Amino acid sequence: MKKRGQTDLQIRGLPVALRDKVRRRAKRKGQTMSQYLIEVLEREHARPTLDEWLDEILSGPRSRSTMDVGQAVREAREEREEQLAANFGRVRGDRARP
Repeated sequence: MKKRGQTDLQIRGLPVALRDKVRRRAKRKGQTMSQYLIEVLEREHARPTLDEWLDEILSGPRSRSTMDVGQAVREAREEREEQLAANFGRVRGDRARP
């Protein structure tokens, strides 16, 4: 008996070699073919496709940031080099002391 919210799916024209591969993989996992294929489908559909993701991103609000990205990267690099100099006594580009 099917649980509420469940349905059956029939796949026509499934190549025998593919069916056999699915059967072997299901058996290795101790699952029925149906259980295995449900798991595969759930995993495949857990994340959006690239097109779905892009649609979501492009339909969202536009950034109104006036930040200069290049400047932000330069500042982050300078900060990192200052931290390295404070911790290790050298800054990238400095020659090692003999």
